[in-house]
Amino acid sequence: MEPILSVKQAQDIDAYFIACEKNTLALMEKAGEALFLKIQAQFPNLNTSFLILAGNGGNGGDAFVLARNLIEHHYQNVIVYQPISTHQSNENQINQQRFLGKIIHSLDQIQSSYDVMVDGLFGIGLNRFLTQEWIQRISFLNQIKAYKIAIDIPSGIHGDHGNAMGAYLFCDICYAIQFKKTGHFLNDGIDSYQQIETVDIGEKNLFEDVIYLKNEQDYGDFFKKRLHNTNKGSYGKCAFISGSKTLPGAALLSSLAYAALKIGTGYATLCIPSSLYEIYALHHPELTYVLFADENGNLSYDEEKLKSILHYEVITIGMGLGVSKEIYQTIQYLLTHYEHTLIIDADGLNTLSQFGVEILKEKKCKVILTPHLKEFSRLSAQPMERVKTESILLAKQFVKDYDVLLILKSAVSLIAFQNEMYINTAGTPALAKAGSGDVLSGILSGIVSIYGYHANSALMATYLLGKAGEKAAQQLSEYSVTATDVIACIPMIIQELQKDAH
Repeated sequence: MEPILSVKQAQDIDAYFIACEKNTLALMEKAGEALFLKIQAQFPNLNTSFLILAGNGGNGGDAFVLARNLIEHHYQNVIVYQPISTHQSNENQINQQRFLGKIIHSLDQIQSSYDVMVDGLFGIGLNRFLTQEWIQRISFLNQIKAYKIAIDIPSGIHGDHGNAMGAYLFCDICYAIQFKKTGHFLNDGIDSYQQIETVDIGEKNLFEDVIYLKNEQDYGDFFKKRLHNTNKGSYGKCAFISGSKTLPGAALLSSLAYAALKIGTGYATLCIPSSLYEIYALHHPELTYVLFADENGNLSYDEEKLKSILHYEVITIGMGLGVSKEIYQTIQYLLTHYEHTLIIDADGLNTLSQFGVEILKEKKCKVILTPHLKEFSRLSAQPMERVKTESILLAKQFVKDYDVLLILKSAVSLIAFQNEMYINTAGTPALAKAGSGDVLSGILSGIVSIYGYHANSALMATYLLGKAGEKAAQQLSEYSVTATDVIACIPMIIQELQKDAH
């Protein structure tokens, strides 16, 4: 598990390192040398042609140290491009002077192709939108044929929220200096590179309130080997309150419960409007049903039926229900009478947004919310633009205010719970399709019913959805994957995880 830092945290660690070394150039030297060793191992041929892009701050200083190391180790074709600027840091100037190779200042002097292009223009310090001149410059550099390497973060990506600041340089690999940053994974950041690796320069994490990213091997021991002396009652019960006449398909609802069964839960029950029973009956014969009162195919508040499922380990509500006072009343009853784990998704979230989120403060049960960014914008009463740029801050505050476990879904998932925060990067654009969120609710329900209510269960659920989506995309292409295909791949991912654990 590795820490993911904000820009300020990374800069504070740099400042601490510099203060300890009593040498402002030492950090730049370490970064440049470490980058050189990575690149030397990847491109040992001394005739490799390099175009090094050097900005006028710390990132450019790292680039100059790298370029100097390349020349000192007898690489024959090293050129540095540095745009002319009146603002240049002292450390950058010193390392520019130490570099004895060729420096160019005009795009006209750049060839159409190189073996390697290294991006050291901006780094994580970029906090303003690029001028039109810079946007055109980056567009030009993106057209150069080369294997592209970013120092710390691709230029044009904001180091905290990952949004493109007008344009960004797309790279094949990003070498994050010591720590990955939140901007590597949020919004446009996740699309700005093909691979990401950290470069160790000996710094230590000084902070506790960081986001953590689990490595692949961290997931391997999650699914424990089952004891023989168990039965279906040993693995929990999940109930899904879902469905309406106008929205009957939320991954056909039954696939929600079926995803929970694929995880290993003992019982999965669909709680649906009674008039819709024939639509869902026997689609998966393993499922059981509770039929709620309804009006014209829309679920009604039904206290008697709610009482009948209060003993379930997990109740999940929202998928395909529509938004109504009846649904709000149902959620309110569960919050005040249920004592296990309530997962609220989809129209359950929309209902809270419309009729009042404050009821979350008066609850007996544990609560997990699973909004995507737009749903979270409504829940938190914040404009979408702020949600995109301050999602981490807003997620932390929401969890603190309402004492819930929050899974904030986008291209990656943020999991926030009490003083913990994690990020899951497993996934594929194939999951950008109706039904994926419903499948996540099914996976999450099954995991929580067996392993309990904690951040690790939420993290495992998002990881498993992501890996199952990746597996389905390998088999069917990113365009053709459906929610049902993802569910079919769940057993394969669990098998792989169990195999890796041994």
